[in-house]
Amino acid sequence: YDSIFILREIMKNPSAWNPQIIATGTKITSLACNNNVRFIDSLNFLPVPLSALPKTFNFEGSKGYFPHFFNTIANQDYVGALPAIDFYGANEMSAKNRKEFMQWYDAEIARDVIFDFKREIVTYCTQDVNILRRACIAF
Repeated sequence: YDSIFILREIMKNPSAWNPQIIATGTKITSLACNNNVRFIDSLNFLPVPLSALPKTFNFEGSKGYFPHFFNTIANQDYVGALPAIDFYGANEMSAKNRKEFMQWYDAEIARDVIFDFKREIVTYCTQDVNILRRACIAF
């Protein structure tokens, strides 16, 4: 998914990068540049949800929870009470995941946690990257 954005920048000056692309249909599987940088689609090698990678590769880590449906232009500067359960997509979770989420959510509410959107989105994205990085290294 991300390789398309990288490729767009590379194609502004392809002779400087010498891109070599391996694709399956329209999907970029691997993108190599100058024989020293390579981007691969981790989903081709790690076909499990990001949240399952720590357990799969036996390392500590947690994806955590983020209210994706709260991520709107109007809420970018929000600081206040934890967003409502519906913003976290709780109704789309499996019964087991929803139970775990509800335990976490209730504990956060009990602690009167202040939700700072900007801080939380950076933390959530950083956790995602670190989990994927550690899984790729373990792989």
